[in-house]
Amino acid sequence: MDVADAPELIGRGDYLVNHVVGCVLCHSPRDWTYFSGPVKPGEEGAGGAIYDESNGFPGHLRAGNITPEALGEWSDGEVAHSIVAGVNASGDSLFPVMPYPYFRSLCREDLQAIVAYIRGLSGKPVSAHQRRLNFPLNMIVNFIPKPWENPQCPDASNELAYGKYLVDLSFCASCHTPRDGGHMDKDRLFAGGREFSVPGVDGVVRSSNLTSHETGLGAWSRQRFVRHFKAFDQAEFLAKPLPIGSFNSPMPWHSYGGLSEADLGAIYAYLMTLQPIENRVEVWSRPGGDVGTTGKKP
Repeated sequence: MDVADAPELIGRGDYLVNHVVGCVLCHSPRDWTYFSGPVKPGEEGAGGAIYDESNGFPGHLRAGNITPEALGEWSDGEVAHSIVAGVNASGDSLFPVMPYPYFRSLCREDLQAIVAYIRGLSGKPVSAHQRRLNFPLNMIVNFIPKPWENPQCPDASNELAYGKYLVDLSFCASCHTPRDGGHMDKDRLFAGGREFSVPGVDGVVRSSNLTSHETGLGAWSRQRFVRHFKAFDQAEFLAKPLPIGSFNSPMPWHSYGGLSEADLGAIYAYLMTLQPIENRVEVWSRPGGDVGTTGKKP
């Protein structure tokens, strides 16, 4: 794959990377003193979170540097292959904390757009990092990648198909499905309740129920859903640091707030087709016992 340096391609890549697939969000340090942890200015693509035993991960890895300093010698095809198939330029299987199983849904035009945009990031110094996966993950990881099937791009006028495409690329199910022993509960997809430890927040934060049940999005209109996201597309939400001990969310509202109203509407339309699952989520459990429900906290 050779990717053209075309303005319209880079523009589409900008939209996808910064508001849908989250490449820069995951592969950059985030500032958790602000709501939803925006990327630290000037550090875009420099490398993101570390996953190790301290946060329950069986091993040690980091979301790596994706700027030209790290990927400069990779071909366009190798960058693309790592995104949709989970195999890097050295032939190593990536661990699926990098959500390439969801990115297999990417069509060629959008994949090329993402590669074109990533190629244009400002170079950042590469810090030494050695991946370590504990047994048996160091063996299992080699069986997770699958060939990319080069799917057709969905027609944006087909709202349900395009909404599903955006939901897949945003890997919503990964965060909004409860876990059991580290594995997604496939019988409760999108029902919410996955637990997160957010830097600076005491207690446990949980994801919301996205199904059409009344304990999820069942009571939400399309207009309310779109308006809720677009409210976070305002600079004032990031203008002031959070008070110490206040609620924060791992949901990158500052990123998804940049989605177009049409795309948010398509996402809502698809989510409303999901099987309704009853699950009233306490989004924040503090050590003192106070909780917040999905109706009170974003």
